[in-house]
Amino acid sequence: MKTIKLKRGLDIQMSGAAEQKTTAERISGEIAIVPDYYEGFTPKVAVKAGDTVMVGSTVLFDKNHPELKIVSPVSGTIKEVMRGERRKLLCVTIEQDGAMKQADLRKIDLKADKADVLGAILEAGFGSLIRQRPYDVVANPSVMPKAIFVSAFDTAPLAPDYNFVLKGEEQNVQAGLNVLSAIARTYYSVSPSTSQALRNMQGVELAEFVGVHPAGNVGVHINHLNPVNKDEAVWTMNIQDVALLGRFATTGKLDMRRKVAVVGPKVKSPSYFTTLSGISIEALTKDNIVKD
Repeated sequence: MKTIKLKRGLDIQMSGAAEQKTTAERISGEIAIVPDYYEGFTPKVAVKAGDTVMVGSTVLFDKNHPELKIVSPVSGTIKEVMRGERRKLLCVTIEQDGAMKQADLRKIDLKADKADVLGAILEAGFGSLIRQRPYDVVANPSVMPKAIFVSAFDTAPLAPDYNFVLKGEEQNVQAGLNVLSAIARTYYSVSPSTSQALRNMQGVELAEFVGVHPAGNVGVHINHLNPVNKDEAVWTMNIQDVALLGRFATTGKLDMRRKVAVVGPKVKSPSYFTTLSGISIEALTKDNIVKD
């Protein structure tokens, strides 16, 4: 394993870090998909108000790359396609039915060629969770990367502790890394504090980064391990999204539940919640914020 020691940087100490405990699952009755969260994605709406969707149903697709999709994390009914000035798409809201019915999605076959593996990833909506460098935008699926980077730690202030967040998910992380490795050379970065279970990943190029913030930033890892040159692109993926990808590759079912940390000096009880992307912030912070 390659070890890289960084001398510059600063760990910013802030109060309100999350306790290593997960409270009850919080999933609101209404989920929103906000295209502005997906930088570089030019949205086209695939649904209208009143339509029924399942987990994995296409809600938005990219105008320039129709194979690039954002899918529903729940089953239910499209409540509203909300637009602002000049008909700018603000969000699509889904009233979930609690049944979590699954759409029929293509399974990932690691023995297939790269194009088929990528096609299955895109169909399940994971393409919208992959970022491209330079520019840190949603990855262009028509440009294959020279490498893919995944970091198992985050040094930002109040960042989630992936040792805790991914405890019990190590097999899904490995399965997700196997999928990414079928597309391109995959780098996996750890720190001295990364748990042994998360360090013990196979089929990837492992590197340990020692130092203070921004040692956990994937941009730093790219610069040291495989810098981006002119006319080249690399992809990055958050390790929790890698676990979701691995869960889908293993089970064939789309389960987009994740842990998020509600933290900060004004949070009464900073802790982790199991939830879904698109839940309202109010549902996560209800009765848990200092009112001054």
